[in-house]
Amino acid sequence: MLTSILPGLRDVRTPLACGYMWLVAAWLAFADRLPRTRPSAGMAASIWDLGGHVGKVAVLAAVTFAAYLIGAVLEFDPIRLWRSRGVPSASAVLRSFQFGGIEVEFQALADQNREESTDAASNTVSAGDANKEGKESIAGVDLERIANLNRRRESLERAVDALREDMSGSSGVETMQALATKLQARSTELFSRYDRLQAEASLRLNIALPLATLLELIIWRSPVLFWIKLPLSLVPVALAAILLRQSLLRVRSANQVLIMAERVGIFDETTSSTNSPSKISS
Repeated sequence: MLTSILPGLRDVRTPLACGYMWLVAAWLAFADRLPRTRPSAGMAASIWDLGGHVGKVAVLAAVTFAAYLIGAVLEFDPIRLWRSRGVPSASAVLRSFQFGGIEVEFQALADQNREESTDAASNTVSAGDANKEGKESIAGVDLERIANLNRRRESLERAVDALREDMSGSSGVETMQALATKLQARSTELFSRYDRLQAEASLRLNIALPLATLLELIIWRSPVLFWIKLPLSLVPVALAAILLRQSLLRVRSANQVLIMAERVGIFDETTSSTNSPSKISS
């Protein structure tokens, strides 16, 4: 039950947090102009009376709904904002991608050959011919396996590059959305991971500006000396830059889930039942 509620909470969390911060920033900016007592007449007096009739709980609910509307209207889509910058490179995907154990097997064979080369160099000239032929044949088999793994690795790199071009092109956003829809139908676990990364990216992207604005208002409306306010005003800017970078990194991680899911055959109808999310490394 909790897993079914969490996606809905993620959808509400970002616009609500963003809207609340914009409302608090507006309160700090215009608090001096707001009436402290009931106005004598006009719309402001009617709203004041309405608030008194419905009570504080209803007013809080109305403010929360207003915050949600403000956040929903001002919300940015991280996929459309970052576009091609949010698509990881082939090298970044392959660093965390184990296709049938290619990376692990390749590294193990490379280490094995390096150790055998060191042992062969340290052997004396009096080593028997049969012993040498045995080492050469073993090394030849290992080199052939490494060459085969390299070919598979290069093929995988070309496939990832092709998919990356599709996701980075003019219709890249539509391609990513289509892959996400397929992933939701094929693997709930992987889609949950993708959706969580996208929600975290959206939260960081959308709170960067209102949080920086709110902190700037707090700094400049405080009774601190000007020469102290000036360096302090750089802190919200740096914080917003950090949040934007974190948003970009999470978008890349989410798109990496889509790329790896496509490469291991999650979207293939004939192999989706046999492929499990465990093939994608964390």
